[in-house]
Amino acid sequence: GNSNIDGMREGTVILGLALLLNVWMFSIPPEFRRARFCTEEDVKLYPEKHCTTFGAWRQGVADYYANGGGVNFDFSIEGKE
Repeated sequence: GNSNIDGMREGTVILGLALLLNVWMFSIPPEFRRARFCTEEDVKLYPEKHCTTFGAWRQGVADYYANGGGVNFDFSIEGKE
């Protein structure tokens, strides 16, 4: 018979990817995890929003790992560091 009842095989893959993404997000520094994405225009017009473009965020993460980054789990809450 069909061992893939109700899409459980696909669900397992999606759950695994979601878990990996969450573990990775808590292993990078909070400034990357808490980033808000905006357009380049919004970044220039509203600096008080503390937002960044996706490209700048991606470059920051790449630089973090290029400079020896590593895994450092941080579960701090914003405003309560």
